[in-house]
Amino acid sequence: MCQSVDLIVVAMKMIRTLILSTLLPLLLAGKEHTIQLHRPAKVGDQFRVEMTGSESNTMTRKVGDMEDTEEKKWSAKLKGIVTVLKVNKVGSVVQMKLKVDSFTITEGKFTEEALEKGAVIKGEEKDDKNQFELWDEKSKLGVPLQDGITVDALKLLFSLDDAEDKETDDDVFGTKDKKKVGDSWKINAKALAESADNDKVKIDPKNVTGEISLACVVKAGGHECLELKGNFTVRGLKPPADFPRNLRVIKSEMTGRVHSKIPVDTSLPEVENNMVMTMIMEVRSRRGQITMKITRHAETQSKMELLKPKR
Repeated sequence: MCQSVDLIVVAMKMIRTLILSTLLPLLLAGKEHTIQLHRPAKVGDQFRVEMTGSESNTMTRKVGDMEDTEEKKWSAKLKGIVTVLKVNKVGSVVQMKLKVDSFTITEGKFTEEALEKGAVIKGEEKDDKNQFELWDEKSKLGVPLQDGITVDALKLLFSLDDAEDKETDDDVFGTKDKKKVGDSWKINAKALAESADNDKVKIDPKNVTGEISLACVVKAGGHECLELKGNFTVRGLKPPADFPRNLRVIKSEMTGRVHSKIPVDTSLPEVENNMVMTMIMEVRSRRGQITMKITRHAETQSKMELLKPKR
């Protein structure tokens, strides 16, 4: 008899759990949520990170009837602990330290260890670009990493801000209105153009299209999270580099896709972020004798876990 009662109790608990797990997504879907993409960091914050990134660059040249293609591809995988050393006024990371758990780079069939386990990298925004150095904790001295794929991978995986920057992702991709699951909103083309102008890239807001949507509410990183998806296209960008007078840009286009999971609790940091960017540029000589098509494709996937301070 006792066994029968126990089975009934267990069965009722299972039924209650199933009902709640079925109804909860429906209840959350009808709820309005605050969209806050930027989650300010604090000095001393530590994150366990797991990241992958890849980049491919293809250039096709055509001179008269002769045509050749040059391609370079690589991918990187990184795991480690990031410590925030400095933030700007809006809480964006300006300087950070990375303790490597594993960091490999693959080119073609070959995979090599970019940095050994335990290596410490210090990164910061300096002179309008992200710079990285191999850091020695005992001497408190750093040795700048030489330009190459390792630095390219770090720049792709970590985006550090200038100390004076006041712009955040909310300015371009966010919205001040609360949203329900299924809602979408346009990106701020003017804000994107202003942000690009800081990097000496000229964009006409009229040539910018894109939107972000609140796809669903999911469990990620141990938190209830808003799953956001978006895409955008920018046409007619003017790059900062000056081309020779006999060459002219006949096409320049950038497309992007973003996929992010941010906790419903706005005091918590983002837990997942995926981004895909493709840049296409075509250049032709004035007489049409030389044509070049340059394509750059980059992807990143990141998982972040905020580590609680030791007591």
